[in-house]
Amino acid sequence: MFPARAFNRALQLRDSYIAISKYIRARCSHPVPKSRRGFACQVASRNAELRGRSGETSQDDAPLEGSYQDLSTLDLNDPSPLAQYKRIFRLPRTTSNWEVWDLRPHQTSKLFGYVTSVRQGSKKLDFIDLIDPQLRKHLQLVVDEYLVGPEGRESMRRIPAHTPVIVSGQLVNRIGNKSTISPIEPEGQDQASLGLEGPNIMYYTQREEKGDGTPFSPIEEFKHDPYIGEVATISHVEMVVSSIQALNYFPGDIIAKTDTNFPPEQRHLQLRTSSNLRKTLQARSKAQTECRKYLFVKGFDEIETPILFKSTPEGAREFLVPTRQKGLAYALPQSPQQYKQILMASGISKYFQFARCFRDEDMRADRQPEFTQLDIEMSFATAEDVKKITERIIQVLWRTFFHQTIFENKIKSPKEYNMRDIPFHAPLYFPQITYDRAMTLWGSDKPDTRIGSHLLQVEDFLDSTLKSKLTPLKDPVIDLLKVSVSNPEKTRHFISTFLDKPSNAAYLENPHGVPGIFIFDTSQPMNGLSAFEHDAAERIVDLLHPQRGDLLVLQARPNQPFVGEGSTMMGNLRRDLLAALISEGIIRKPLRDEFLWVINFPLFSPTNDSDPGQGGKAGIKSTHHPFTAPKTMWDVDKLITDPLSCKADHFDLVINGVEIGGGSRRIHDSKVQEMVLRDVLKVPENHAEEFRPLLEALRAGCPPHAGIALGFDRLMAILRQSSSVRDVIAFPKSAKGEDKMVGAPSAIDAERWAGYHMAVKGGEEGVKRRTEKDELTTGSKEADQELQSIADPKLQTPGPAQPDESDITPSTPS
Repeated sequence: MFPARAFNRALQLRDSYIAISKYIRARCSHPVPKSRRGFACQVASRNAELRGRSGETSQDDAPLEGSYQDLSTLDLNDPSPLAQYKRIFRLPRTTSNWEVWDLRPHQTSKLFGYVTSVRQGSKKLDFIDLIDPQLRKHLQLVVDEYLVGPEGRESMRRIPAHTPVIVSGQLVNRIGNKSTISPIEPEGQDQASLGLEGPNIMYYTQREEKGDGTPFSPIEEFKHDPYIGEVATISHVEMVVSSIQALNYFPGDIIAKTDTNFPPEQRHLQLRTSSNLRKTLQARSKAQTECRKYLFVKGFDEIETPILFKSTPEGAREFLVPTRQKGLAYALPQSPQQYKQILMASGISKYFQFARCFRDEDMRADRQPEFTQLDIEMSFATAEDVKKITERIIQVLWRTFFHQTIFENKIKSPKEYNMRDIPFHAPLYFPQITYDRAMTLWGSDKPDTRIGSHLLQVEDFLDSTLKSKLTPLKDPVIDLLKVSVSNPEKTRHFISTFLDKPSNAAYLENPHGVPGIFIFDTSQPMNGLSAFEHDAAERIVDLLHPQRGDLLVLQARPNQPFVGEGSTMMGNLRRDLLAALISEGIIRKPLRDEFLWVINFPLFSPTNDSDPGQGGKAGIKSTHHPFTAPKTMWDVDKLITDPLSCKADHFDLVINGVEIGGGSRRIHDSKVQEMVLRDVLKVPENHAEEFRPLLEALRAGCPPHAGIALGFDRLMAILRQSSSVRDVIAFPKSAKGEDKMVGAPSAIDAERWAGYHMAVKGGEEGVKRRTEKDELTTGSKEADQELQSIADPKLQTPGPAQPDESDITPSTPS
């Protein structure tokens, strides 16, 4: 630790000596007062004159209260903080916009910002880093003891990092920058108006201008500030300080640097010290702006829908909000699905909003209990129309963030890009694949197709003995996966540890059989495929052309149609296997992005214990939501007779193996919609009546309409190349659904529950027991490991396992 501190101190001294040299050279190379002492006397005289007019000065002319004269006597442990707090009530205005610095050299300037590091220079000079209010730019402050005095200099040295301040001083040119510097006499001002006598020391930097007339930014480079991360260095000017007023103080008991690991309870310090987190939130704002701009150009209206909704059986678990009216409660919307369809019946032809949605589901790497989706709905539109507008939005974002065109026919270069150039009626560009084919080839309805490695069904030519070793199923389908590794030693070591991880225990506990894993090695008998018959081994070699070190995996599954499930066991194994190989550097991470439409989903699926569905008595549920329209007229004919064979006019957008959004054409006829609820799903009468407002809106001549909901958090995670949506949300929830920054959800006492005509069964002790139980049984893999560790002390680990970042099987946010 000591050598690191010494090294950092050496770097600080080096920076200080360089800054001293530049400062002295700058003062010597330009017209300055006859002596530094004379300049100091002029500034001191000017300040004394201002202080002498205290009864007559305006707030603008008043000196800074709490400047360095007051800092030296400030007692941070004063039990009465009101005296210190009153000092900011006469806060002087800055000489520029409070947030955007105007850094042209002039007589005096007052700037808001944050103080970070202080570099102690020579006997008479110190240097302080001032960061702008947006934590983006860095300005060097020069503390000259001739100007501020020994006590003032010492008090400025003691200002803690992260302290918000207002600084008063003179902006002067720095030498050694690329800007052209020349002394320019300010128009319409003489020396008397500046309050100084003698030579004018004001200089302006002659800066180039961009084509739009805005000044060229003189920022030349970026530096890493040890307290806030990467900032842009302002190189053309520096400020000679006359006073600094602290507006608050950062406590000395908190160490806040970029290399400090803060817990979720201190999210504010995570954001303050991480330039990457702040850039992510800024990028999120920029992405929303670009989406809005494009949709406004295309004639969409942004309309907000209510957050307090009603409980309806749409398919996902809801959050309920009790009211003081006995027995009545709101529900937070799973999505604005019903409201946007009602808007279509209301004559709003094109709607969108960045909607907040809420679902009481188990947490995963890309799932939160509350999330944001870009909601789009269009009247007189088909599924193809919605896909087209969605592809154009994706193109806008990829051009904005990656400066690349993702369509084959490049319309224009990014610099020439105009949103009106994208033709609305152009054909679709993203490839489309049916749900059944995606499940067969990739074992997932959101496949990552960038690496290849699609599945091959090989049950027809495998030996019955090998089949019996792989699975207890009598007539199985056996999927074969080949992964190109090209190194047998690395492959053997990887496989020996991969399946032993607790997160992969499900593959060894699969009731349909454990995976069979083989390594193709030409130095082994039958190339390492001795478990196969000779004919089967030759057949596999002819089909796959494996190379030395390649990994071959067999996995059995039941021989039955796919009925709406999101993935097979082999699909999950392929996903986790490839992710682990990439993380360990055995295979390369794909650099390109691949976009895919998955279509022709089943309209209905069998019910199961894990998904509540719509609560109908037919034993089936809507695969997505009960408002999805059948795909074709033949599917309409089978609604009553064979609903499980009906295809939905639904489509999912998949990017790099992540389901970004889902949309569909909606049922716009109220009689058909009511028939689906009552006769197909057999929803109970009281549940069916919950949809009465929507049915009445559809009955009032609602036009055909379609829409989509894009998971904006997942989309931002891809744009920022992050593995978790928690990295792109300002205040994310934990794997247990908790906001640890504010301590939510929190326990409610019996008195407050009584105000809502409710009581907790078992009283407060029951609440405590259930809270402790919920903390361990939230459904995450880390919770299962914690429960196992508590049951068996031998299995305890230093800390809970992290949630599986590659687990990307959320429900569709449409």
